[in-house]
Amino acid sequence: MGVVLLFLLTSCIRWIGSLAESAGDTPDGTAPEPACPSRVEALIPGGGEAVLVDAFETEAHRIMLCEASDGQVYYHGELIDATEDPILLPADDTGDGYIAWNATYSYEITDDVVIVSNNGSELGRYDLVPWEDPA
Repeated sequence: MGVVLLFLLTSCIRWIGSLAESAGDTPDGTAPEPACPSRVEALIPGGGEAVLVDAFETEAHRIMLCEASDGQVYYHGELIDATEDPILLPADDTGDGYIAWNATYSYEITDDVVIVSNNGSELGRYDLVPWEDPA
């Protein structure tokens, strides 16, 4: 009787493990990191897959931070109304967030805001809200 119970228990554990893997978990039980949307990956120099670090919206913008396979994080910003082309810029980790530079313009993400500046003068400060579906 004990051998049969042990066999059934082992079979159940294997079956539960296979369900977890098929549900998208990695073999070590952790969830896989979310992929950066393909439209952003296509803009990253060198191509390849990228991991979505974070995604935000403001009242006027959509912002994604994606990490390329070489470890470089990119800032992808676009206007919600799509009146301008999106920008993709290398971003540096500041310890409190990220900053990306486009010539004299900077886009700094810190403390739930993005601060847009030109030549050190703040042009705008926008509250960030998590963007749940950046696909």
